[in-house]
Amino acid sequence: MRRLILVSALAAIGVSAGCDSRAATPFSPSSVPSSAAAVAPPAGRYWLLTTTLTSVAGASVCFDRRGSLGARSDALLDVRRDGESITLLYDVRNYPTDHLELVGTVDADRFEATTSRPGYQPCGGARVDYEFESYVTGQISEDGRSITASERWTYRLASDQSVVLWFAWEAQRP
Repeated sequence: MRRLILVSALAAIGVSAGCDSRAATPFSPSSVPSSAAAVAPPAGRYWLLTTTLTSVAGASVCFDRRGSLGARSDALLDVRRDGESITLLYDVRNYPTDHLELVGTVDADRFEATTSRPGYQPCGGARVDYEFESYVTGQISEDGRSITASERWTYRLASDQSVVLWFAWEAQRP
């Protein structure tokens, strides 16, 4: 039953993404490797991650999602811990082309992780180049079955302006 609910929720997300999902993600079309179909996602027991867009600031561009404040999105999250190191990979369903892999540290139940890469988005017939950075900080519950966190996406535009989006995280381990 849990699997049926998860599949239904994930299908609904795909339908709600719209015709041009590129505007809803931090990834550029140039980041898609040609051999993407041959690579399998990392094996693991995934968490169900729900993110909520809580705030947007900075330059106004076509992909800034200002009209989507409060929107929730579900993803599959892979969490790997090794001593004081942590790797967070989401959305696992999109691996290896349209995902985020954040690497960082853990101190007791608190963690922080980051990733960055160059990218671009088509915007009104023009190409908007940027440097993308994601930073997440949060806490793993005492029983190790849930995560609460906040994430910040920063797009540093080639025009020396920035767009910043903030998300609240809630993740549950099945």
